[in-house]
Amino acid sequence: MNNKQKFYVILLNVITFFLLVSCKNSESIKGTWHVQNDSGEISEMTITDTTMTVNNVKLEVKQITSGTTEGKKYFEMEIGRGGRVHIIFPEKQDDTVAIMIVPNTKEPYLRYAMNREKQPDYSKYDEKYVK
Repeated sequence: MNNKQKFYVILLNVITFFLLVSCKNSESIKGTWHVQNDSGEISEMTITDTTMTVNNVKLEVKQITSGTTEGKKYFEMEIGRGGRVHIIFPEKQDDTVAIMIVPNTKEPYLRYAMNREKQPDYSKYDEKYVK
């Protein structure tokens, strides 16, 4: 195998690695969350590499993008058959508080208030992080 062929084999392996890694959900969002929706319903949400489960309803999920703005992490996820949500960590360097926003509305719509350690208050999260 000459140097050019070795280069292409290495390049193909690197691209394959990044494609496989990018299909998984970030460690920051995986796990079990205490959540509350806009109607006050309190639940637990579990997010894995490929699924999101709330109230015994399991949906396929796929992380599309992620990033950081002003020290706050965000993730865009595809849910089910084309629906999208953003999970945002509104507190810098705090992975215990998050909000799930439905982005395809005229104004951001808070779908879930999320907290790893305690039950969140939807109204307080909406007022503090969305409005």
